[in-house]
Amino acid sequence: HNSNELPVKAYTTLERIVNATLQRTDYKIKVEGYTDSYGDPVYNRQLSKYRADMVKNYLIGHGISPKNIVAIGCGPQNPLKSNSTFEGRKQNRRVEIMVKKIR
Repeated sequence: HNSNELPVKAYTTLERIVNATLQRTDYKIKVEGYTDSYGDPVYNRQLSKYRADMVKNYLIGHGISPKNIVAIGCGPQNPLKSNSTFEGRKQNRRVEIMVKKIR
């Protein structure tokens, strides 16, 4: 909640993405940050963008070209679970990464 730190388990996933895309200029990476629906909508949008940028910066720092990555802050859009429970809100605070090959 209200955090912009990467969880330890995220590093394994990020390393797999780096290893798979580092030498591939034909791959584009889309990073979407999300929040739960509690709090100020403007703040949530900024926090979700910050989360997405954190992942983007990690990938750039490990050699992925910035021109191959786009980061978007989605705020509370597209919740995975209901925001009415603690567990639901926890799951809605996330970053999703899509890797797509460009033809």
